[in-house]
Amino acid sequence: LHFNPLLLLQVDELHTFCRLLGLVPSSPDWAEVMALCAAANLLDGNKTETQTITEQLLANGHPSAWKLAVSVAASSASTDAEVTSRLKLHDGNELLADGAKVCPVEELPQLLCFFEQPSPPSSVGCGGSC
Repeated sequence: LHFNPLLLLQVDELHTFCRLLGLVPSSPDWAEVMALCAAANLLDGNKTETQTITEQLLANGHPSAWKLAVSVAASSASTDAEVTSRLKLHDGNELLADGAKVCPVEELPQLLCFFEQPSPPSSVGCGGSC
């Protein structure tokens, strides 16, 4: 992958390669390879492939898949002319809901910081760590 990053866009071939190495979809190593594939496909503009991979990672409970779910939602919610810094609550979709389910408890505040929040009392919120 280091010498030919375009391989990341060949999801089926990488999936087959992972199986040949003995990696199963529930393996953390398999999940890391597929997460790289999803990110590369998102950067390449292939949102359908990115969403498919993200759904697989979420189905297998990969704890970092919530980050891909947020990325897919953000890319779907914004247009080329307008890129928003925060998702609106109505931008939510099933991927985000599934992402919240696999998100480790200690990372939930980070997940919530991606959403535009209604004006909370001053003691509640992201506390500037977002």
